[in-house]
Amino acid sequence: MPLSVTCPECAKTLQIRDESFLGKKVRCPSCQNVIVLRLPGETEDDDEVLIELVDPITPTPPSRPTPAPTSAPKSASAPAAPPVAPSPSPIPAARPAARPAPDPFGIVEEEEEPAASGAAAEHLRRMIEQKKRRSRNNAVLIVGVLGIAGIAGAIAIPMLNSAKMPVAAAPSAGTPATPGAPAAVPVAAGVVTEEDLNRQPELMAEFRPTNGKPIDLRMVPDGVNFLIHLRPARLWANDEAMTELRSCLTEPVVKWIEGAIQRNCRRTPDQIDELLVAIVLGPTGSPPQIAAVVNLVAPAKPSDLIEEFKGQIVKEAGNARLITNGQNYFVVSGLQQFAIGPANAATEIEAALTAPNETIPDGVLEVVRQSDRDRLFTIVFEIDDVRRNVDTLFAPVAIKAINNVLDWFGEDVATVGWSAHLGDTFHSEFTFFPKGSRSARGVVATPRVVQETFRMQLPDMPPLLADAVKKMNPPTAGFRQIIGRFPAMMQAVALETAATVNARTARLTTVLPAKAASNLALGTLLTWDESTRTNFASAPAYEVADAKPALPDKVEDRLRIPIDCDVTFPLEPAFAYLLGEVGVEVFVDGNALKSAGITKNEVQTLKLGKAPPFKAIQAILNRSDRVQTYPEIALSIDQAAKKITVTTRADAAAKGLPIFDIRGMK
Repeated sequence: MPLSVTCPECAKTLQIRDESFLGKKVRCPSCQNVIVLRLPGETEDDDEVLIELVDPITPTPPSRPTPAPTSAPKSASAPAAPPVAPSPSPIPAARPAARPAPDPFGIVEEEEEPAASGAAAEHLRRMIEQKKRRSRNNAVLIVGVLGIAGIAGAIAIPMLNSAKMPVAAAPSAGTPATPGAPAAVPVAAGVVTEEDLNRQPELMAEFRPTNGKPIDLRMVPDGVNFLIHLRPARLWANDEAMTELRSCLTEPVVKWIEGAIQRNCRRTPDQIDELLVAIVLGPTGSPPQIAAVVNLVAPAKPSDLIEEFKGQIVKEAGNARLITNGQNYFVVSGLQQFAIGPANAATEIEAALTAPNETIPDGVLEVVRQSDRDRLFTIVFEIDDVRRNVDTLFAPVAIKAINNVLDWFGEDVATVGWSAHLGDTFHSEFTFFPKGSRSARGVVATPRVVQETFRMQLPDMPPLLADAVKKMNPPTAGFRQIIGRFPAMMQAVALETAATVNARTARLTTVLPAKAASNLALGTLLTWDESTRTNFASAPAYEVADAKPALPDKVEDRLRIPIDCDVTFPLEPAFAYLLGEVGVEVFVDGNALKSAGITKNEVQTLKLGKAPPFKAIQAILNRSDRVQTYPEIALSIDQAAKKITVTTRADAAAKGLPIFDIRGMK
């Protein structure tokens, strides 16, 4: 039977399953100290929590694809200025949905499937809280310009008279919904709060897609205030996910990026494992200086490198050789790494051949220190430097949008970093380095201040987008369907984002189903493109798609709706997610489970793909290859309230609750 023990560090009452755990070491879930379990002379109270033995789960990073090696070209030059980015070409209209109302990220799915609940917009918050320029000189900048949160702000703000997005308090439970905005989705009870995530960052680490080292700042010049880092070979891989992502970016945009990479790095994307573009933005109107560091997928031939990088050898350090030809500098490091930049920065490169260059702005340096070079894409920039050079960096059609993006970041942020990664999930993370006493608002901008600002701004984004999208008039029904769903997609992004802080930065972390990456890319491109032709002073052209889909009336029928059943949650959040996705409220009776010796903290890992929730719940209850099995768990349905209580057979019998035969569903 369960026994109560007391943590000697924080006096929290904990519960263990039986006497076999006495004398063992565990980590207290309240204070995180490792303690030895011993019986106290105290009784249980209402503040007790359940614990499990210390057994950390280490996520496995995705494997790196290895494209076939190809030969190197013969000559080299500094990165060249690419042509202006093309507008997305017309995309064939998306297949009309056969279901009553698709989920926010269902616009490019091949199969026609039953609808999931509007609670899909709650997916990320549960995942995290419950475990918790385009540049004329550098084509790759298009990816940063199309950053999801920024572009959303850029589309919404032009319809307002003010250049700033209003910062309003987060709506309370009783606040009526903004007309035209997607309906707010309640957060499940018992979730881990953002304060818990700030105290225990290891909870957030459960959903970190990669665990790489920081971006390498060797072989970059002084004063870099704009960095773009990406993994081209992975992005141009031929697997289904990456192929779909590139197709959603549209062929002209992808071709343009490919051409820019090849011109600047003299390699095709599939030949480049890692690319770092380091840009120095100077005074207003001055041309930016651009350098590139290239890591190849496969070793080049020594003779090819000698032929390609000709000039005077200035310095050799280890296996790195610095060469200049009067116009450019070249660094050749081994057979798989080289760097190219302007010759006037060669002296700076001498000091950065074997050690990272730290003669760069403090904010950029700090964000880079917190970066992960294994992510597919990362961009880091100083806001004020980009603002001063916006006319030089971006095409005229993009300038208004870029200024709105910079305004949305606010007056308290000095440096922005954004990383995106596509694997089992779509992981997006913004990192903000505050201005401190330099804030234009007359306050000391700390990470906590920045966190609170974005926590208030995020809920405003979907309503603003919904109002803006209503005024657009896309040329085809397919475009209207995709653009009409965009506010619902951004509601998912906003609701499923956790704002956290550390000693020097604030972060916005978003984790969504993997399919969200392609759909957000396509929705963002089409919505932004249509916004450039929209008169936001006009009357609404059409209604935005309702984010709340129609669902069957019977709870049992809702349990048959296919949803994404690839989850890694503790027991209680797992039920909350699986049932919330189909619009069913859930109450996990912790006291009843405790009486049966069941902890709600054990992680449930399911890889079922698209499947109805009842199959996922059966997998949880019936599996035997885990620490705990759950033969005593019972589910009781309240049809009128559209609610399921997760309890035990004994507790349900004692309370007269009907037991639903979830195990017998087919």
